[in-house]
Amino acid sequence: SSFDFGSGDGVPEPYITYSGGIAHIKAQEETNNAVDKYDSSQYEDAYKRLGYASHYIADVSNPLHTGMESQQGADYVATVIVGGQDRSNAIHYRHERHVKNKWADWFESEVEYEPLHNFNDSVKSEVNSLAGESQEDASTVFYDVLFKNKSDWKDSLRGLNEDRLAQTVSYTKGLIQHMEL
Repeated sequence: SSFDFGSGDGVPEPYITYSGGIAHIKAQEETNNAVDKYDSSQYEDAYKRLGYASHYIADVSNPLHTGMESQQGADYVATVIVGGQDRSNAIHYRHERHVKNKWADWFESEVEYEPLHNFNDSVKSEVNSLAGESQEDASTVFYDVLFKNKSDWKDSLRGLNEDRLAQTVSYTKGLIQHMEL
């Protein structure tokens, strides 16, 4: 089954089959593209494609990209649409801004020497598993940001964010090895 948007075009099959998202599929496609480019000595394009693949990994490593969609939508409506505030005040963006702002102070040195992830299974399968792990943290992130005062939620989520960022770094290093072999 597919949805009709009135133009005769339906929703692409991957969106229907994988209701949880298609980042894992896109990560595999871009990794395959990167390997093909690398094998053809098109190194600049190969690393560019690998960058696209790693972006999908970074996305699924963020718990608020893998869960609590309805709650995030409700928060966005209450904060931005009804509340008239800037979107940076919505929970999703507050959390992302905090991680970005603390990268150099907290996280960079903690994940710098992270070992590379060996892709024993397909990139698609392992990124899908990573998304599932990340999803398990979504409610913790959402409710900590929602209910705790600013300094408390930032401290309480430090380890969780460090773990997610470490996985992102590890998987990205693994992608490079995967492509170059």
